[in-house]
Amino acid sequence: MMAVACLAACGTVSGQAPEPGAGAPVPKLVCAAPLYAFGEVPNTVPIEHTFTLRNAGRAPLTIREVRRSCGCTEAALARKNLPPGEQTTLLVTLDLTGRTGEQNRKIYVDSNDPSTPRYTLALVGRAYSEIEVRPERVRFGDVAPDQTVEASVALNVRVGVTATVTQVFWEASYLAVTLEPAPELPGYRFRVGTLPPLPTGYLYDVVKVRTDHPHYSTIAVPVTLRVVGELYVTPTRIMLDAGQPDPVTRSIAVRAGKLKEFDVLSVQPPSPAVQVQLIKAGPASYRVLLRNLSAADSALHGSHVRIRTTAGKMPEIIVPILVR
Repeated sequence: MMAVACLAACGTVSGQAPEPGAGAPVPKLVCAAPLYAFGEVPNTVPIEHTFTLRNAGRAPLTIREVRRSCGCTEAALARKNLPPGEQTTLLVTLDLTGRTGEQNRKIYVDSNDPSTPRYTLALVGRAYSEIEVRPERVRFGDVAPDQTVEASVALNVRVGVTATVTQVFWEASYLAVTLEPAPELPGYRFRVGTLPPLPTGYLYDVVKVRTDHPHYSTIAVPVTLRVVGELYVTPTRIMLDAGQPDPVTRSIAVRAGKLKEFDVLSVQPPSPAVQVQLIKAGPASYRVLLRNLSAADSALHGSHVRIRTTAGKMPEIIVPILVR
């Protein structure tokens, strides 16, 4: 269990309000245990707790609204209207998926209680991952087309937890991934690195690690980098949805990387049905518009856009078309 420092002004857990003074009868909302401490739990287990709310006043109590401080919580109130002396229940569910560390989630109960119009309940505790990924994402930043960079990712398995990696897979041909047992803590480490020559532009892929743990069947680690050569091209590939029957328009940006000036000489479309428009967007920037791209066009499957430039090391840019 743990001590929790609560904030003031609707950020604190409400205690019982003082007894109303003499005069007209008024309602009074009370909860014998407005704070629920759930301890330390894995973030794969949802937390459920039922708060009991009672009208300790001498007039009918109306609960107007139940508000949550976080979308990770759900609250279900059994009754809104309570005569004097009666009570109701409020079931609160806290989803800890993806959350680690100290948790302090508030539930605000708005009512016609004049002394405490907003009553605060709280769930507090600590969440942990049974398999911790560090870092959760690999960012290589700017990389040259002929550069090899590498990063290490740790899969730390919590002591007492059993988990075995069964498969590691990724799609990008410009990445290499190797898996090895962690040298110190229980778990694994995998190294991800680049395989030159790299296509220019912003590159994104996901290394997926499959395990036999019931709550961590697939762990996804995104990998991003920007390959800057003489020219910067984005996207490096054009994706078409096989389930989309209507033609679409896509664009390719070609901008100066290490070069200060260049020209695009020609653009070869991936299919005779595709319309190409070359737009000079600036002194060292072009846009290639591709209209009438259709996944139903069999000529596009496995095709590519070919862009010829005046760049010495990048005289030709190939952008593949992928239909999925």
